[in-house]
Amino acid sequence: MRAHRFNESTYDVGREEIELEPGLMLDCYRAERTFVRVFSLMHQEGSNLAYEALRTWLRAPRSTPAALLRLPRRPPHAKKPRRHALEVLL
Repeated sequence: MRAHRFNESTYDVGREEIELEPGLMLDCYRAERTFVRVFSLMHQEGSNLAYEALRTWLRAPRSTPAALLRLPRRPPHAKKPRRHALEVLL
């Protein structure tokens, strides 16, 4: 098992809490946020997973590259691969 500590300043970006029932909360992440995380962990999980996630996301209704680029530029090491992948696939 591996643990990863995410940057506190961006932890809540793209995340919302949904109350399933009184006292039972569920954290839900938008697809854009998940995509950014996949790219930030690309060095551990491999690029194939990240690129396939991007291709799948781009096929979804209302998915726009601009939505990904508006998200925080954190973590810094994920910014360049994310932009490069968008340039290649578009």
